Amino acid sequence: MTLEELKAHCKSGDVLFSYSGNILSRAIWFISTLWTNTVHEKKVSHAFIYMGRGMIVEESLSGVVIVNIEEYRASSYQLQAYRYTGPKINAALLVDNCRMAAGVVQYSFVELLYILIKKVFRVKHVGKAEKNAQICSAFVLSQYRKIGVDLLPGIYGADVTPLELSRSKFLAPVPEK
Repeated sequence: MTLEELKAHCKSGDVLFSYSGNILSRAIWFISTLWTNTVHEKKVSHAFIYMGRGMIVEESLSGVVIVNIEEYRASSYQLQAYRYTGPKINAALLVDNCRMAAGVVQYSFVELLYILIKKVFRVKHVGKAEKNAQICSAFVLSQYRKIGVDLLPGIYGADVTPLELSRSKFLAPVPEK
């Protein structure tokens, strides 16, 4: 999906996924695919939430930030948009919660390490994540859980990679009308 298509078809609360091909992006995607038995057509290494009017909220290396989607203008970014398929959500509340997290929640390299250990050694859960620090997919999952929507029931948020989040049975690709 191009940036223009994304802006035209996305609604507040849609979950966006990206893959840039840089070293960190490739490492996250590789970790996500360890021990999987299926071939994945999509490459996903980052998850964030569309707030509307071209703005997104994401857990970046500098913490939770609200930025313009134009930050993803570079041709190297592969963007995918997904929408929650369950009962109507309160997108305004979701967006407000995300705004309150901006500048408070930091990125957690510890969670990334836990996920690597989990994948390499095939363990279900490694450890408790840092307080007020998480990776992007855990941030998206936690924001949805705050409004009563569990995109991955029964799964600890710190154990979820962006690829695993994109496979939620409650998310479907945004239609390109």
